[in-house]
Amino acid sequence: GSSPEELVQACLGPTATGEVSGAKFHSALQEIYAQNGLVDRDFVNSAPHHFNSEAFLEGRSLITQGMVAIKANVHNENFQAARTTLGRALHTLQDFYSHSNWVELGYTKPYSNLINPGLPLDNLA
Repeated sequence: GSSPEELVQACLGPTATGEVSGAKFHSALQEIYAQNGLVDRDFVNSAPHHFNSEAFLEGRSLITQGMVAIKANVHNENFQAARTTLGRALHTLQDFYSHSNWVELGYTKPYSNLINPGLPLDNLA
């Protein structure tokens, strides 16, 4: 199987409970998933959140700033905020591929420059 619960059991054994459990892992994934979907509602008219109107630099900025916030929240043990930001950042990252012509240009691998603010964004439109 491949459910979150089964994954935790495969890693930690069938009796994993307490701070680490399949149910808690599943709940955390659901939080990330929910925040991912809410970007369409909460930022419906924001070009950078969806990589619309060639807002490539701004979209990448949302992703990289999100990564910084996620790391800071994990460091501060604010895991709920980290999951919220992760869900939103993943939505924006996913929209790059679905709203740009990346695939039509023949690219078959993820564009790692999207998560590295020090690298240029080339040949995107």
